[in-house]
Amino acid sequence: MKTLGRLITLLMVCFIWGGCAATGPPVDTISSAGQQKVDMLLPTLQDKDPLLRARAAIVLGEMMDVRAVDPLISLLHDDNPDVRSNAANALGQIMDYRAVEPLIGALHDKKPVVRQSSASALGEIRDGRAVAPLIAALWDKNREVRSKAAEALGKIADKRSIDPLIASLQDNAPEVRWNSAKALKQIGEPAIESLSMELRNEDPESRQKAVWALSKTGTHAVRPLIAGLKEQNPEVLIEIIKGLGEIADERATVPLTKILQHKKPEIRSATVEALGRIHSSYTVNPLLTALADTDLDVRIAAIDALGELHNPRATIPLKSLLGDKHPEIRKWAAWALGELQARSAVKPLIAALQDDDTEVRRMAALALGKIKDIRAVHPLIVGLEDDKSHFQTEAAEALGEINDLQAVDSLTKSLQHKNTDIRTEANLALNKIKNAHPAANIE
Repeated sequence: MKTLGRLITLLMVCFIWGGCAATGPPVDTISSAGQQKVDMLLPTLQDKDPLLRARAAIVLGEMMDVRAVDPLISLLHDDNPDVRSNAANALGQIMDYRAVEPLIGALHDKKPVVRQSSASALGEIRDGRAVAPLIAALWDKNREVRSKAAEALGKIADKRSIDPLIASLQDNAPEVRWNSAKALKQIGEPAIESLSMELRNEDPESRQKAVWALSKTGTHAVRPLIAGLKEQNPEVLIEIIKGLGEIADERATVPLTKILQHKKPEIRSATVEALGRIHSSYTVNPLLTALADTDLDVRIAAIDALGELHNPRATIPLKSLLGDKHPEIRKWAAWALGELQARSAVKPLIAALQDDDTEVRRMAALALGKIKDIRAVHPLIVGLEDDKSHFQTEAAEALGEINDLQAVDSLTKSLQHKNTDIRTEANLALNKIKNAHPAANIE
């Protein structure tokens, strides 16, 4: 009966506070009535039922009442690991400095779940006493504990953790590497200096990890990464180039442009992709130059980047590529012209509907749909009605985008086509045209 009574009390408090989730009201919203409920809950921490003790710890953490600190600290030695874990989490929510030393002790608990919760709680409290123990936890045998320790060190943002966090960039668990890089970013400038020094490490893998971490720190990393473009190891150099593309700072434009002369095509390709991500008008000229590269992948990367930039200066060069000898180039040139919505490209794209390559014809049809020029309606209808065109689905989609009434009859006939994809796209296109022309009374 006593257990039942405790359960009823616990459920009542959970209901009043909106559930036993991991969030709760701030301290200043707890009224005297709320304080009475804390008093009602504290005895439940000693209940024989571990489920009740664990739940009570959750609710007390949500209430963030400092009177619960000492009882929750006592629960860090409970026989049940779930109770110990919930107690640690609750102490992290309350953020009282009295809990620091007990939580440090709990970093040595036999159960990983308790060590994880204790590391997280110490990160919430952000007390410098926890730095050294959390650094030690970076070498815990459990990957989740290591990850939570790295995350906590980022919140505390103490310079002492920089070198250990850099070392954790070599961890075999991706979540540990990610949280270590994130923590270094939170520490800021001092961490960037140390990571920049790591770019001189003799070990290529260590340099690569340092580059990856630097790229997560934002614009502060631009200078050291630009300096790193002198890197001789191809894999590390590609990582540096990718990092500069990820940060997308205009200062990297000129240094990256110089790398377009590199002898290795994979490095030129990575450079083109990075320049495309910077989204600056200054990157257009080097990307246009890359259209004439000797390597097919570099050329395709340049087309892709120009399409993403939406700069009209790329229209004429891209139109000329519709006549290139490589079908992949013609296909991606059609795609990019669609992204640019280049009306001057309508005629050559209509001509591309007769291309020898099926994929080029399909991409040309989709591009015409994006441009939405009525000159493309009749050629697309012809393609829709011709089973040998092999771009009927794309033609239907494009006609729906253009929204011209001329396409209604052909699309209606296509509703009877044996191909499911064609029927589906024809139906979607007709619905778009109906919505665009409500007065037309399309059946």
